[in-house]
Amino acid sequence: AHVREFAGLLRENADELAMLDALDAGLPVAAMRTDVAFAIDYIEIMCDLALQLGGQTIPATPEHLHYTVREPFAVQARIVPYNHPLFFSASKLARLSPGTR
Repeated sequence: AHVREFAGLLRENADELAMLDALDAGLPVAAMRTDVAFAIDYIEIMCDLALQLGGQTIPATPEHLHYTVREPFAVQARIVPYNHPLFFSASKLARLSPGTR
């Protein structure tokens, strides 16, 4: 719920955030408006996806079923350039949604 509320705050302040990103990165304001819109969409998609995560049950034989469970198995890192700071920050936040870890 809090992550979705954050997406709402981004939407309410989209123009100001786009201007700040444009000033910070030296990119056109129109491009940064697109980044803010993508960030909001990404957060909302990840919130929706968190509700759909689950395993699968697969018939292996007539007597047995196999099942899968989605679990993290390793620590991962990603180095990203910060020419789109709001979008990259929002994408990290979106991954904190329950069930997307």
